[in-house]
Amino acid sequence: MTNKDLGIREVNQNCIVNEYDVLIVGNSSGNITVKLVAANGTSQVFYFKNIGTGTMTITPDCLDTIDGDTTVALTRWDSLCTVDYAKTKWLKP
Repeated sequence: MTNKDLGIREVNQNCIVNEYDVLIVGNSSGNITVKLVAANGTSQVFYFKNIGTGTMTITPDCLDTIDGDTTVALTRWDSLCTVDYAKTKWLKP
């Protein structure tokens, strides 16, 4: 079984999460942005971990927020869990 089979994806450039992702690991010396899909109350969970030296910024779709914020910035070794709680609302449990 590979990391991809487990839903683990390492990224080093801007990207959008997809339905197969569970854990997105940022590994870049530069800043990267990871965009969430639209929140619709599906209870989808995504985990993020930044192991790179650059900042990994998590941005929700359009009018969505993460605990009321329009972005969450992760510096090296920071992590984040998000849950699709309701339409336009991602939560950090």
